[in-house]
This record gives sequence, structure tokens and C-alpha cells, in this order.
Amino acid sequence: MGKMGAVLRTKAAFWHSDILVVADPLALWHIDVKNPNDYVKSNLSRALVRRLMGESLVWAEGTEHKKLRAAFAPCFSFLKVREMESVVLKAADMLVGSMKNYIIAMQSKTSNKSLRSNPPIIMNLSGWTNKATLDVIGRVGFDFDFGLGESPEARELSRIWEEQARESATFAGFVGFLAMRAFPFLASLPIKAMEKQSAYKLYVRSIGSKIAGSKIARIQGEDDSKDDSDIISAFIRYSRKEGSEASVDKLLDHFTTFIQAGNDTTATSVNYALLTLAQHPEVQTHLRNELEDFGREPTFDDLHNKDVLKFLDAVTKESLRMFPVGAHSERVALKDDYCHYRSLSVLLMVVF
Repeated sequence: MGKMGAVLRTKAAFWHSDILVVADPLALWHIDVKNPNDYVKSNLSRALVRRLMGESLVWAEGTEHKKLRAAFAPCFSFLKVREMESVVLKAADMLVGSMKNYIIAMQSKTSNKSLRSNPPIIMNLSGWTNKATLDVIGRVGFDFDFGLGESPEARELSRIWEEQARESATFAGFVGFLAMRAFPFLASLPIKAMEKQSAYKLYVRSIGSKIAGSKIARIQGEDDSKDDSDIISAFIRYSRKEGSEASVDKLLDHFTTFIQAGNDTTATSVNYALLTLAQHPEVQTHLRNELEDFGREPTFDDLHNKDVLKFLDAVTKESLRMFPVGAHSERVALKDDYCHYRSLSVLLMVVF
């Protein structure tokens, strides 16, 4: 490790070529930022993304990916994120209110006057945080209301996701993933476990189809210079600038991608942060004291001020460091390459 940095070579299953695991920040910058066209997504990654999300921003490579990033970038500019503040705060307030009502209802059911104290109420926070994050991405991304997880669409999405997660956690799901790395064509076969992975995408597309048509019709008669904050409108205008009509199929792929990427990933990050705080009560107490001493709800500007709520900033950054949204990304070197930065020297070779 002292000589090569955070880089190791490991064997792969089912006759697949050896895998080089790279965790050094400089090497990752060399691969993902400086030379992304020389390190493309693996066949397995693209096959899974196509099945789960379709041929969207995450699936695209090269010039197409660059153009799509440029098209969607205005939706996530500093000013646009600032405009999302009210939506995020509203979702958080609704979530807190809903959780309080649940606790009160559970306490009334379990209260026992013969006991000096009532038993504690145990809650699975993962289901609650998903409701809030889905609500936020639905409103700011697509102008769609999921009703804080209570709408029929939100309930069905939750059911499908849980079923898909259970299937992936089985031994068959684990072995299937290894087999697909060696034989990517398996991802396109009509296998029951694989079809369950597509169920979430198909249902999200059915929701998106209700929005796409009206958006296209509205934007067709508008000036392309208009600034849009929602993702669907941005893609429609991008397609017009490229001299083509927005494909509803492509539109739904992007809709599916941002619903999945903007919902479960954010909720998972929050859940891990809350779990780690619960495992370190002294840190949790320190953080609670800082927020109580602050005396009011932090604003967008407060959260971006390095001199305000310093401990909250540290907890957030450490949580994202320990539990990154994307823990790994598979890339394939198209040609032999040499990466040399400071003390790190690695020969990155074509593996297949």
C-alpha cells in the first residue's frame, strides 16, 4: 500500500479476468475526470443500468454523455438548488409531523397505566426517509406530488422496490451478479429474478408517461431560451437544440433514472448517518446541542457558510465519506495507461 497507494488486484469469479480495485483519489481523478473516454463502463454495468433505468444519462458514454450532462447541468446550478430550499423544508416538516402523529398513535395503543413508564416506540426510519426524498425529487424534478409516500403511486413504488431488494439479497441474486459479470448477455434473458429488477423501471415509466405528453405539447410553442428548472423540460429543450424531437421513450428513461438516483441514494445516505449517530451517542448529543443553541431552522445560506454549524458540516461530510452514494463504479480500460501522481505509480492495463 505504501508503494502503490490504495490499489489492489483481485481474482474474479467464473473465468472472468482479474479485477484491479482502485481507491486512490488521484488515480480515480485520472480515470473518471481526466480520461473518461479511455475508461468506459463495463458491459455488466451498462446491461444492469439499461434494465433498471433505461438508456439514460447514467448509461450514456462519450460525446452523448457530455451533451446530456450539459443539458441537465442548469437544473442543478447553485441558484436552482437554492430555489429547492422551500420544497426540501416543506417535505422535512411534513415528515416530522407524520412521525410525531405515528408515535402518538403508537403510544396510545401501548400505554399501560399500571406501568410507571411506557415502553419505547421503535421505528424503522428507512421507510420514512424514503417518503421525504421521493417527495422532493418528484416536486423539484418533475412537478409531481407523491404525497409524502401516501399517494397510490408512492405506495406501489415502495412495494416494488422492497420486493426487488429482497430478491437481490438472496444467494441466487448474489451468484447471478457474479455470473453476469462473466456473461453479460444473461442480463437480457427473460429470467424471473431479472424481470423483477425491471418492474420498478416499468412502473416509474407509467407515471412519467402521464407527464411527458403534456410537457412536450406545452414546450413546443415556447421559446427555447426559456429557463426550466425541471428535468423533463430541460431534456425537451436540449432535444430541440440538437435538431430533433424529444423521444418520449428517452424522456421516460431519464425520468426513471432521476427518480431512482434522487430518491433511494439520498435516503440511504441519511439512514446511514442516523445509524452512525445512534451508535455514537456522544456525537449525537454534541450535534443536537449545536442545533438547539443555533435557535432556529438553518437556511440554505447557513448550510453553505463554513463558519455556521461547523459540527453539522463535519458530521455530514464524514457520513458521506464513510458511506458514499456510489461505493464503486466498474470501468474498463480501452488501452494500456500509466498513472503517475506524486507517490502513486500504477500501470492501468486492458483487462478484457
